[in-house]
Amino acid sequence: MNMMYLIKLTIIILISCCIQHKTYAIEKHAITILTPNNMSFAITEIIRNYSRTHHTIVTGSFNRLETLIHNIEEGDPADIIITDHPYWIKHLKQRGLVNISSITNLAEDKLVLITSKSYYNLNKEIFENITHANNDTKRKFYNNFIIAIPNKEKDLIGNYAEEIIEKSNIFTSQSRIIQNDDIKDLILNNHNIIGITNYTNTYDDPNINIIETFENKLHKRFVYQIALIASENMKEAENFINFLKSEDTLNILKKYGFEIIE
Repeated sequence: MNMMYLIKLTIIILISCCIQHKTYAIEKHAITILTPNNMSFAITEIIRNYSRTHHTIVTGSFNRLETLIHNIEEGDPADIIITDHPYWIKHLKQRGLVNISSITNLAEDKLVLITSKSYYNLNKEIFENITHANNDTKRKFYNNFIIAIPNKEKDLIGNYAEEIIEKSNIFTSQSRIIQNDDIKDLILNNHNIIGITNYTNTYDDPNINIIETFENKLHKRFVYQIALIASENMKEAENFINFLKSEDTLNILKKYGFEIIE
């Protein structure tokens, strides 16, 4: 998982589907999808399924959004973008690089407060009591920790986390807040630190324990949008987006912790 966040992961899936012992060559134009790295596992599975059923080459590029946008502006091949940052969609729209009518809210994430599994297990009874405690008790307890949030200049989640700290009523003005590029790694190596991050980055991590799940009303909605990039391959790219919106495919996003926007 960590390597997904540290390096650019480009996955090219070339699949020849065999039906009734006949091999069908992939003939359609390739599709290139730019996606945030925290969606890499879900989108990779979806790409694999689409390639098998549509006999199409699909390339998924997972990287920091700034890098993905720069690549589009430099003219690198790209047909679809998925982003959790509305600014980038607006930026591309202003430059005439996306099909405006194709912009769609795809899925939503939520934010959680985490600690390491090892520290949680050492203090399991205390944490279980805190889960059901009133806000005053939680404030006193969480004041014993440093609160880590993602770097606000690099990650939109950091801004959402700051909203939560202000509105959730379980932290105080005396809460010690730090910013970091790798919240999970920080938590695992420092038991005096708890952190706020996104649910899909933590829910299945055996080394992490979620101690609070925050209501979406406490911060701006953490929405992933999808859009067609202006290219010569828009018809095939549109087919992929329609596939992505199908019930079976949306269930794959659910499997990886995303909430579907109806």
